[in-house]
Amino acid sequence: MCDVLLGNSFTVLDTHEEYERPPMEALSTGEIRCYDSVTCPGFFIPNPDINAYYKGSLMRIGETVMNKKHVPSCCSTDRSEYVVYNPEKVKVKYLVQIKKVTYTVNTSLSQLYFLIL
Repeated sequence: MCDVLLGNSFTVLDTHEEYERPPMEALSTGEIRCYDSVTCPGFFIPNPDINAYYKGSLMRIGETVMNKKHVPSCCSTDRSEYVVYNPEKVKVKYLVQIKKVTYTVNTSLSQLYFLIL
């Protein structure tokens, strides 16, 4: 898990593998707007109403729900993607390991995922 400074982020609705550097956009005023990162919103997101804070960092821990801000036809990715071009804007905070545990309750099979910090 990382803390990331997205800065001025350019939002796309389709994946773009050709972005090798931050995009620029010509404005109607003739000025050029430079971006620091690219965001591609996904069709599925963690429930934004269920959050946790750990050592000052916001963690979205809710179950996966459909992204209400985007309709399926506009999102090309299932999960949100972020591209940051300056590695100094990314600070690794935690290396996480997720363990899958399967158990039986009343003859129904259930699964739990544990986040180990």
